[in-house]
Amino acid sequence: MTKKIIIAFILLFTTFIYSQVPISDIRVNDANGIPVNINQVVTISGIVTTSNQFGTSGAASIQDNTAGMCVYGTGFPSSVNIGDSVLVTAELTQYNGLTEMSFNLPGASFQVISSGHQIDPEVINISDILGQEWNGLEAYEGKLVRLNNVTISGTGNFAGNHDYLISDLTGASTLYIDPDVTSIIGTPIPSGEIDIIGIVHQFQYGPPYNSGYEIDPRSINDLVYDGSPLILNPVFASDIDSSSFTVYFNTARNGNSQVKYGLTPALELDSVVINNDTTIHVVPITGLQASTLYYFKAVSDNAAGRSESTILTVTTASNDTSIGTINVYFNFPVDTTVAIPGNKAAGNTDFKSHLIHRINVANYSIDLALYSFYGMQDVADAIILAKNRGVKVRVVYDSRNTQNSMQELIDAGILLSKRPASLEGIMHNKFFIFDARDSITTNDWLWTGSWNVTSSELNWKNNVVEINDPSITKAYQIEFEEMWGSDTDIPNPANAKFGSMKSDNTPHYFDIGGREVQLYFSPSDGTTSKII
Repeated sequence: MTKKIIIAFILLFTTFIYSQVPISDIRVNDANGIPVNINQVVTISGIVTTSNQFGTSGAASIQDNTAGMCVYGTGFPSSVNIGDSVLVTAELTQYNGLTEMSFNLPGASFQVISSGHQIDPEVINISDILGQEWNGLEAYEGKLVRLNNVTISGTGNFAGNHDYLISDLTGASTLYIDPDVTSIIGTPIPSGEIDIIGIVHQFQYGPPYNSGYEIDPRSINDLVYDGSPLILNPVFASDIDSSSFTVYFNTARNGNSQVKYGLTPALELDSVVINNDTTIHVVPITGLQASTLYYFKAVSDNAAGRSESTILTVTTASNDTSIGTINVYFNFPVDTTVAIPGNKAAGNTDFKSHLIHRINVANYSIDLALYSFYGMQDVADAIILAKNRGVKVRVVYDSRNTQNSMQELIDAGILLSKRPASLEGIMHNKFFIFDARDSITTNDWLWTGSWNVTSSELNWKNNVVEINDPSITKAYQIEFEEMWGSDTDIPNPANAKFGSMKSDNTPHYFDIGGREVQLYFSPSDGTTSKII
């Protein structure tokens, strides 16, 4: 009997703690949209609607039946799960209009009371978000909501850390794709109406904080389509040989497995259809030609409709056993005792001498894209000598002030395409493509790695990778010419694309000397999601 009384008391006490502090009570703002309780340590309880979906140190969120609240900082997002009932104590803060409880400040703590709860998103319109009473209670900020029948302005694929204009019949607002939501990044932007689930956040630089609202989906499943399969990233080709490759992809909902492919983006050759009903798709493509670039697209149908991926590319392996060499060099001693036989890297390599040799044996063309090029007069002289003996030389360079070795090339009449200074970021490539522009495939070499071609970095620990294969040099040439702006000897600044202006247009999957190689460029190819 005593045990029953104690258990009943604990249950009543837990219920009391859980309901004693409505979130709406501490979400009241002043006339500038700043919480009246800012910088106070407060305690609230609620159900977790976002844990680490926006990063392990990002903004998690909880809500009760009165309002929602973001919880920011290291420790909380990675320690809870969606559906946990929690009691949270932390200092109330605000960041660019978003009210938060900060776990990066002293006195923060939390307790998981129970798990497995479900909160259905509140169905609202965009006008409801825009019309929040910011001088008072922001009813939807920090809350899980659903917007139905929304259109997204944009074409191509979703990018991370990017805003998209969304609209419904009541107004227009912002969809923000967080860089940690990798399941969305790189997927096609839908052309028709969809439903969007997400957390309402706010981002505005200064008071009054009465605008800047956005909805942040937590995963690809928060973009609700018409019940069609919904192809997820990544879609990739593997098991590549000289006459075949296999396409692997997953879907959110069941459907059949299809791949369309061809020698052009028209995918004119064939379509392979496997009439199964699955979310895990494996489609072999056979009867292909060696050393050939193929375009392909994943497709899946079910009773509700069709889902398609973007068009991707893959290059079949070469039958020529004289190519496919991959050399790896370091400019410091390396331990090769655990290397696969025949796959040892070379240590203590003189990068400068090796690069000059590669330049000196070039016969037809040299394309180089460098972030930094200074203190390397011997390398510059070798490039100029190559140009003077008839080798076609093209240069892509960052927007930085022109360094001395790059100036030598310019003074010698070598043309370059330079990243516009107005674009955010840098052109951080460091690669050379040798003889990829002639009709001879066996002399194609790629030089890339971590080494910026500078005198100071010769003394830093760096690596260089050399690959003798026409398929990989062709891929780098596509990337180069996107920044060059043309496929001729003359750059076209009006057509040149750098940084966020670039598209995901290069092949990604290769078989080089019997080894599978994948290639991705930033920022267009979603490199972070590929690493994950």
